[in-house]
Amino acid sequence: MPITLVRSENTHSLWNHCRNNFLDEIGSETGPGSYPSFLWITNRNLRDSFLEYAHAKGLKGWLGPPFKTWSELPESFGIRERTIGLLTRQLLIGQLAREVAEKIGFDSFNRETSNVLPGQMIDRLLADFLPEGLTPETLEESLASLPSDDFGLKRNQWIVETYRRYLLELEHRGVRDIRSLNSLLATKIDSGELPNAISNAKILHIYGLATVKNRKRLLTSLSQQENVETIIYLPKEEEMSEWDNWATQTQFITDSNPIVPEIQSASDSSTEAQWVTTRIKKLLVTKEVDLHEIAVISRSPEKDSSHISAELQTSGVPITLRTQVPMLECGVISAFRDIYSASSKGWTYKELKKVLKNPYITTGINPDIVDRLPMKQGFVGLAEWEKEIQNHKSLPSEKGLVENFMNFTDLMEPFSKSHSLASWIKLSLKILQSDPFELKLRASEEIGDNWSIVRTDQRALVQLESIFREWLELADPTKKVQPSEWNALVYQVLNAQYLSLETPLKKGVQILGATEAILSNFRYTFIINANHDIFPKAFRSSGIFSNQERNRLDKLGIPIPNHSSEQRHERSIWRAVAQQPEVTISYRTSSSDEEISEPSVMVPQHICSPITKNTLQIETNKEALLISNAKTLVSSRNDKSLLPVKTPDPQILKHAIIAAHAESNRPGTKIGKEDSPWLQSNPWNGEMGDLLVKDYLSKCFREDHVWTAGDLEKYSTLPFNFWMTKVLKIEKSGKIEEETSPLISGSLAHKILERFYRALKEHLPTTLGGESLEQLNNIVDEVIEEHENSGKWLGEWVLWKQECEKIRSEIQNYLTFELPYLNEQGHSPFLLEYKFGFEEPVTISGKNMSDQEQSLKIRGVVDRVDLVKDGEDTYSILDYKRTATPTTGGYIDGSVLQAPIYLLALQQQGYKIDAARYRSIRNPEKAKQAALIKADSEKLYAVLKIAFSIPERIMQGKFEPVISKTGSWRTSDPGLEVSRSLAKIPLGNRFSE
Repeated sequence: MPITLVRSENTHSLWNHCRNNFLDEIGSETGPGSYPSFLWITNRNLRDSFLEYAHAKGLKGWLGPPFKTWSELPESFGIRERTIGLLTRQLLIGQLAREVAEKIGFDSFNRETSNVLPGQMIDRLLADFLPEGLTPETLEESLASLPSDDFGLKRNQWIVETYRRYLLELEHRGVRDIRSLNSLLATKIDSGELPNAISNAKILHIYGLATVKNRKRLLTSLSQQENVETIIYLPKEEEMSEWDNWATQTQFITDSNPIVPEIQSASDSSTEAQWVTTRIKKLLVTKEVDLHEIAVISRSPEKDSSHISAELQTSGVPITLRTQVPMLECGVISAFRDIYSASSKGWTYKELKKVLKNPYITTGINPDIVDRLPMKQGFVGLAEWEKEIQNHKSLPSEKGLVENFMNFTDLMEPFSKSHSLASWIKLSLKILQSDPFELKLRASEEIGDNWSIVRTDQRALVQLESIFREWLELADPTKKVQPSEWNALVYQVLNAQYLSLETPLKKGVQILGATEAILSNFRYTFIINANHDIFPKAFRSSGIFSNQERNRLDKLGIPIPNHSSEQRHERSIWRAVAQQPEVTISYRTSSSDEEISEPSVMVPQHICSPITKNTLQIETNKEALLISNAKTLVSSRNDKSLLPVKTPDPQILKHAIIAAHAESNRPGTKIGKEDSPWLQSNPWNGEMGDLLVKDYLSKCFREDHVWTAGDLEKYSTLPFNFWMTKVLKIEKSGKIEEETSPLISGSLAHKILERFYRALKEHLPTTLGGESLEQLNNIVDEVIEEHENSGKWLGEWVLWKQECEKIRSEIQNYLTFELPYLNEQGHSPFLLEYKFGFEEPVTISGKNMSDQEQSLKIRGVVDRVDLVKDGEDTYSILDYKRTATPTTGGYIDGSVLQAPIYLLALQQQGYKIDAARYRSIRNPEKAKQAALIKADSEKLYAVLKIAFSIPERIMQGKFEPVISKTGSWRTSDPGLEVSRSLAKIPLGNRFSE
């Protein structure tokens, strides 16, 4: 029976129309038994709203409710198979993907790798195949129509056979994939089971859908059955409807008013959260509105919910939040992983200290003991530590230290050996259950009044045990796994796991993701982070199919997303949450990386000034008032102009004034001028004045410290980054990325070039082709195989293989240019990946910026040294860069030091070096002599003066968060919330002071 659509440009009118029509149709029927109409709704918010509405109309309830939420439909249709667990699904698909690849000879998967979840790319494809009930046969037929080379044909076979075997495995196990629900419902409807599932109703109302994605087969089944009239409620849209394939008529509700949203921009996420909180508090004070009638909606709740929920809670506003917390972010899980990490790295000083100091781990060992041992940096393995501790005099307060460390060594000894995967899991389960480190006790201790951390940690421990048990069912009981491999495997598994947490209070301000809030009925709605590529969310292909292939498959009816369909899907979600009477839309003018951000294309044309921290008026909590009043006093600057202020806490105000004064001496996001005081370090901006700190710096970076060119460049480019990574040794936490990291790609390219020239440099060809090309391809294959056998994470395997082919092509193009160029110039490779200073540091000397003699001990690896004048033993240094190369401007501000330092170091070793330069692998013709610097040139001595001035500046405690003139702030650098700066030197360098 054809579907009827009901549309409105106002979701409140749409929901009221649905509820009224439905309640009028069922009248006084209370069940149990048949009903004239039935209602399907998609989420709990809509269910609660419907029940409240029915109660307000005087209805007492039903014996057998005439409505179901989407999650209850399997029971209604008698779908009783249990769903396969997330980890079991991922492991099973990975196992099947490996087996199929090995059988068909698909190179991306025909070898054992350290990736425990190699089928993730296929798993994402299945998320689109399963809801539509796509058969392997249909998929195979469609893929056969794609133009493909040998790689494409094997890829297609790999996808189809893995999919086919996965469906058979589900059937064999008697389970279902939760993503196949819509397809199973369609099958039940096709077999005539719809009337029975909806209490023999003649009309089915469906509310809460916004898009046809993953529901096309279900809609087809509903439109073709003859027993029940289906009515679907949707927001009005201005573009051609994607629902017309299933609907014969559309009714428009005309009693609704047009939506006129309020729009406001904010300088960043923190300011946006504060502004929204202020608006919500004003609503609660000035309007008769319940907390749960207000919603804050984001397209990326995993990123945005923490900001807004923390701000609301700080301001005393109760919230209701359902969120996904990454397992790896739970403190107790990090503690557990610290043990694996330490075991895999041989219990070095750094790793042992981290375990002993972890607040979740109780060992009975004073962590300070490891600092009191001589030569502590050289110990490897707990046995060495135990021996030294036995010989070391312990303090009176450390009674039982030796015995405790021996027990710790015995307990950790199995974690330093190889085991089968199944044995590793059993060993981990044993530690979890016996709990020798009292993890469960520590996880139960509250931090202040914050019980949310306790709830998170306790849930994490329970889920971790569940994950290990699920993993054990598919674990290989034979293959040996090294501790480092096990550590990596655990990271990969937990990186895909989340804790689902919900605040205890159900009636607070609702913090929701956009998909949860589709067609919901709130009195006041705030849509946050409405920025370009955020909402609507940017489409990013997984890489397994090209965009051209995706478009072709879409035309053949294969349910696979492409840019056009995904943007349509995103626009539908936007309409479903934004078409509400009282909606406020906010967006950010800068991203977390401090880059300029644009509003979403869905945000209507508007005029507004962005709210910044300086213009934002917040009076919602004590902290905000303190900061506001402190800034007022600081801005007064002198006694005559002091302005009167009110403060909720006079005792704390003085501390807030100091904080405000400090902020006024930091650059923040201000543009620097030549005379800006904060371009140089000051006590509030990276200058360390404490004598103990300076003494520590002097000990660490004194004359015998061995430097690398990279460390010197790191300081001269951004001293604060050096402070964070080389002094404090704090690195940004990372996560496993799908794509191959630039570091891996770069090392692959370097290794290939080294092998090629090492093999052929005695008889260097003048062009690439024939035998030399064949030899290059063999070398590429060898180096790729070595990387794949290294146990390192290389990225998703299909993406990794594509990256390998890309590098192969780049190297071929590079050598096609360079071999004739070397012949033309009369140059030939002499030293390849030349290491110096590792056994005995090379000492270089010169004058610093104060014209004082200075020495540096140096070590490094030179990519290549070319013989440039045969017979005269004159050489030139070459450093490869895969993409962009440094510019000569880097010599002026000190951000490029590697080539000059290597030039001087090799001269010190007796080589007659003529020059040093950089060359781009990707664009060698454009950058064949990049940043060329000649020996004995004024430019060389000028830049070396900068290098020789760095140690003294470090020992003076100068670590200002101001980047060099040619540098740029990167996402890997400390963020604004840490550095309090995005400043840049406008002219010259920091060493001219």
